[in-house]
Amino acid sequence: MDPDNFRHRVWSKLLTKAGFRQIRIHDLRHTFASLLIQQGESLAYVKDQMGHYSIRVTVDVYGHLVPGGNKAAVDKLDDQNSGELEDKPEFSRDDPQPMRNRRRAS
Repeated sequence: MDPDNFRHRVWSKLLTKAGFRQIRIHDLRHTFASLLIQQGESLAYVKDQMGHYSIRVTVDVYGHLVPGGNKAAVDKLDDQNSGELEDKPEFSRDDPQPMRNRRRAS
């Protein structure tokens, strides 16, 4: 099935007939995730359902919808991990590759 054909010949007419405003099919994806969060599903479950590579993506997009959620708490995790690099002398903040594993320039 051709997506453009479906969108123009079926989707648009379906929305009109149902009395809905025109929305993109992709908007249903966001509605699905929002409804899961509203029902109290965990962000980890939403991440899996949405197929996100990282929980960070899910939190960035949908974190504001979590009742009582605190996106700042997730941001702290990143801050804590970056601080670990600064504490270790074999790491540079700009280049986290261990210095002892670098090849020497000739």
